[in-house]
Amino acid sequence: MGSGTQASVIGTEHTLYDLTTNEGQVVDGLVDLGNMASGDTTEIRLYMKVRSAGTLRQIYYKSYSGAQSSPIIYVPSITQAKEWRLTLKQTAGVSRNYDWAVYA
Repeated sequence: MGSGTQASVIGTEHTLYDLTTNEGQVVDGLVDLGNMASGDTTEIRLYMKVRSAGTLRQIYYKSYSGAQSSPIIYVPSITQAKEWRLTLKQTAGVSRNYDWAVYA
């Protein structure tokens, strides 16, 4: 469905993918944290909107610190409602590049 590489800016929440179509499809994704090193902290968030006129709300959050022994992170699959957004925010360390992919 989509993939890319995100260059992080420390303290900025980057939108990796924002899906507003394909309602009812199961969506999931992967984020590669393989470039992280000691002193780095990165957060992965997933947001959803239930109704078109509704508010985008966080439904998943996980924080990762330091070098990762299993660096490919699986973003949980969920049936997409009105909107689905995957974000990444590096909060500490040296800015890194993060590969990602979203599947439906």
